[in-house]
Amino acid sequence: TQQTTITLANLGDKQNRFLECIPGGHCFFGVQYDSVVQVWRTNGSPSGTMPLGFFDMQQSFSRYAAWKNKMLIMDDFDFDNPKPVIISNGTTAGTYYLDSTLLALTGMTKIYCCNATPDKLIFSGRWTNPNGTHNGRAYISDGTPEGTKMLDAFGYFRTVVKMDSLYFLRSVNDMYVYDAVADTTILLINNGCNGFGQVITHNNKAYIPGDEGQIYESDGTVAGTHIISTQGAGLNNYSVYLWVFDHYLYYNFRDSEHGIGLNRINLNTGVESLVVKVMDYSGAIMIPLMEKVGNRLIFPKWTSLQGLEMWGSNGPLTEIASPEVKPLSISPNPVADRLHILESERIGEAHFQIVDNIGKVVKTGVLQPENDLMVQDLTPGVYFLQLISRRDKHVSLAKFVKI
Repeated sequence: TQQTTITLANLGDKQNRFLECIPGGHCFFGVQYDSVVQVWRTNGSPSGTMPLGFFDMQQSFSRYAAWKNKMLIMDDFDFDNPKPVIISNGTTAGTYYLDSTLLALTGMTKIYCCNATPDKLIFSGRWTNPNGTHNGRAYISDGTPEGTKMLDAFGYFRTVVKMDSLYFLRSVNDMYVYDAVADTTILLINNGCNGFGQVITHNNKAYIPGDEGQIYESDGTVAGTHIISTQGAGLNNYSVYLWVFDHYLYYNFRDSEHGIGLNRINLNTGVESLVVKVMDYSGAIMIPLMEKVGNRLIFPKWTSLQGLEMWGSNGPLTEIASPEVKPLSISPNPVADRLHILESERIGEAHFQIVDNIGKVVKTGVLQPENDLMVQDLTPGVYFLQLISRRDKHVSLAKFVKI
């Protein structure tokens, strides 16, 4: 109802590594200091924001999961030098390495990967096969010795999702499922998973990105696991984001034929359709991120006039809307050196951006209401001027010719 921004902590020029929240109101984030990370927690107020300690985290990806109202924080696994697992309840005394506990539960010498559901820990340790070679093997635990057991699931598991009594375990390439009622583990997908994609569940089905642009639907059985899409989710080994709204599954895609964008699948009919094209395909691997906010979807979209914009759906994804853009009156046009904004009082202080006719940003800055915009340094040609009002965030756009 009221838009306000407050500073929780001054971190200087340090890099924020992750941000995740757990039930109960605590959010956790990390601050990078060379080869270690300082873990912080916040409840959204300056007085409730505090550092919890320094920990060994050196990899470029961090993962986290909530377990029994505590936060697990892990680096992406390193086969040669696995980093410790951190657990925190939001206090300094309650933030510590969990490895010694996990090792004591299993008798293993190293923990390579750890994940969690609200009730269970699922982690991988180094295991020696009967033929003498080494591999990862999964354990499931409630945190007690009697509640810890080894599973017939092999690999280093990056993602774990629970659906009723089923636990879906995804390694870099494979998908296993553990049935806690039947106490059995089966291999659902052999060497066909996307190691960076999101796995979700909806209406007793799991949706799993594949490694060749496909999406699997599974009820937890081999017979009930099949491909429902081959339209480009998961190509180029980027992160796949999946959401279900009503009876539609939404996902991001990238391929050379269709470009980069968002698709949806009607889960009742199997019909697949384009929601929005974010941008044309290019050599750079751009990840078309999506974020769910309530019943809306927020995502980036490239336009030749305004560059990369943030777009969102109106309501429950019934239509897609761009930022509100108003026409802007300017003079003179064509212009040689000084461009006058005729509606400067309406707009007030504004960020400005000038884009050439191929979409390249050539000039940016802040424009005061009483000032003209100097363009004498631009090469003659066609340009687009975008103003974003600091007062109401409205976007105004004009086309002009530099002579």
